[in-house]
Amino acid sequence: MSLSFGSARAQSEEGPRPDAYYSTELAREGLTIVDRVDVDLTGDNRPETVLVAMETACADCPERRLFVFDGARPLADLDLDAPALALRPGTGLSITQPVRLPSEPLCCPSASFSMDLSWSSAERGVGGAEEGGTFVLEPNVTITAASPEQAPLHSVAVYYALLASGRYEQAWELHSAAYRTQAYYPLWLREQVEAGVPVATALAPDPAASSIIRVEVEEVEPDSAVTRQVYAGIWQTEPEDGAWRLSQFSRVAG
Repeated sequence: MSLSFGSARAQSEEGPRPDAYYSTELAREGLTIVDRVDVDLTGDNRPETVLVAMETACADCPERRLFVFDGARPLADLDLDAPALALRPGTGLSITQPVRLPSEPLCCPSASFSMDLSWSSAERGVGGAEEGGTFVLEPNVTITAASPEQAPLHSVAVYYALLASGRYEQAWELHSAAYRTQAYYPLWLREQVEAGVPVATALAPDPAASSIIRVEVEEVEPDSAVTRQVYAGIWQTEPEDGAWRLSQFSRVAG
């Protein structure tokens, strides 16, 4: 879901708006602001407003919405899971989210992954936010596992979390270079978009090797709880450039 609070350039040139303005606008979406910081993320020497909001009706839920505003103009709007933010003034920010295995409670994730939200200087030209431009979620993902032995398991867990949230470019980058060379991204992307939302209901390393991950997946209809199909499979993973990448998938009959 994206917000549009007006596009008048004169409004954005006034700089950050008062808390009451953003609170009123987000309340229309059923959201309550939980954090705010004003910082220049675009390199134009003017502060943007970074907001983190939660659903007002679900205070205990870990889901959050991240917004970046240039005055009254929304520049970014992301759905996230219990995010921790690291600001990068002049260029954007980094987002860290938990990795929850199917057996783990909400309180106690065993790993995390990070992505960068960067201002696209190529599109903004020599100016800043007022010249246009856009925030881009970079494709590379950094995974911090609980232990080296669990790194392949967490790579697969992050893969399905990214697919479930519609972040296909980032999920694609978790494949090995050999997989990406052999596969055809537009075809892979179409298959993912047409498939149901994949929920990994079980993840476990194979007894024979921790690099082999057994999965059980339930595909559900988008925006519903209707199950399309349930299947099991095996992911082969391999180390590459200091991380574990997904190299081959085989479905298990049954």
